Amino acid sequence: MNAPVHWNVVVIGAGPSGSVAAYQLARAGLRVALIERTVGPRYKVCGGCLNERGLSVLQQCGLGDALRDELATPLRQIVFHRDARQVAINGQVGAIVNRATFDAALAAAAVRAGAQFFAGVKASVEPLAAGTTVREPATRTVSLTQADGTLKEITTELVVVADGLGRPSLQRLAEFDGVTAANSRLGLGVTPSETLVSSGYEPATLSMALADDGYLGVARLADGRLCIGAAIDAAVARRGALDRWISDTIARCELPAIDGLSMASIRGTRPLTQRPARTAGHRIVLIGDAAGYTEPITGEGMAWGLAAAAAVAPFALKACREWRPEFAAAWERTLRRDVYGGQYVNRLLAAALRRPRYARRVFAAAAALPSLTAPIVRRLNRPQAVARIAA
Repeated sequence: MNAPVHWNVVVIGAGPSGSVAAYQLARAGLRVALIERTVGPRYKVCGGCLNERGLSVLQQCGLGDALRDELATPLRQIVFHRDARQVAINGQVGAIVNRATFDAALAAAAVRAGAQFFAGVKASVEPLAAGTTVREPATRTVSLTQADGTLKEITTELVVVADGLGRPSLQRLAEFDGVTAANSRLGLGVTPSETLVSSGYEPATLSMALADDGYLGVARLADGRLCIGAAIDAAVARRGALDRWISDTIARCELPAIDGLSMASIRGTRPLTQRPARTAGHRIVLIGDAAGYTEPITGEGMAWGLAAAAAVAPFALKACREWRPEFAAAWERTLRRDVYGGQYVNRLLAAALRRPRYARRVFAAAAALPSLTAPIVRRLNRPQAVARIAA
C-alpha cells in the first residue's frame, strides 16, 4: 500500500455518505484518503430507493452523473400493500439504484476530485495516549491492515467515520459504543440476480408488502433485475427459512410471486434502530449509518446519509484548521438539525407497524382517505440545502 503518512482527512467507508464527503472535501483542496474494507463490486443490504431529498444533495454537489440512465431508474410511485388492501402514494420524485454500481460511481467521482481510494483495507482508529489534553494532539492515528496482513499507520487532522452500523473502525474506542433500541428490527436483503424472475413489478414503482412481523420492498433496477430489501423481527431471523418468509409475505399481500428465491443469496444486518453513545470526539466525526439509524419504512435511509455528508464538509474545513473541544457538541447539533429532525415521520410509522392493531387502523385510514398521505410525501421529499464548497 503506497499511501502517504499524513492526510488532512481520512474518510472510512466508501458508501454514499463516505464517498460524497470525500468528494466534497477533495474539491475543497484537502488531501483526502477514502478507505474501504471491501473490494468491489460492493453489494449492500438496501432497498435501493433515493428520494427527492437525496437527489437534491447529489445535484447540488455536482454528482447528478451518478444517476445516469444505466445506473438508475426513476421512482414515481410507492404502493403499500397489506393483505388485500393497498395505498398508492403518487407524485414521488426519486430514483431506484443498484447499490453496487451507484456506490462505485460515487467513489470514482471522489477519486476524480482528488481523493485517493484504498479498497480492501481495514481501518482502525487508535485511542489517544493516556493523559492527552482535550486540545492535543493535532492529529489522530489510524492503523491500516491490508488483505495480506501488512500493517501501516497514518495520521490525519480529522477522521470521518462512515463505515456502517457496526462502526468497526471504532472498536477500540468504547466511548462510541452503540445503543440499540428495544425490539429493533433487522435488515434483510436479497442480492440482485437474473435468477429472480417475476412477471410483475412495474418499473418506476416500489411495492411495499406489510406484515405483522416485518415488511419488504420490491423494485426493478435499471437493468431489469429485482431489488428486494426488508426489515424483520428478530424472531423471524431465528426461525430461518428467510426465502419462505419473503414468499409468504408477498403472497399474503397478493403481490406477484417471485421465482428463484430458494436459491437466492440473502444477507442480514445488525439491528437497524441504533445510535452510538456519541457522534463526535477529538478529531473524529460520524456520518451515515455510523452516526445512527432508524429502520427506513419511508425509504429515506440513503437520503439521511447524504444529508450528513453534505453537512460535514464545511464542518470539516473548520475542524482541520483547528479542532476545538466544543466541536463535538456542535456536530451533534448539526445532525439533529439536518438528519435526525427529519426522521420523526419514519419513527412514528415504524412504531405503528410493530403494533398490528394500530397498523391496521392506520392503513385503513390511508386507504379510505389517500389525500392524508400528501403532506407526508411533501415532508419526506423536501430538498436539502447544501453549503457551497469552493472547488
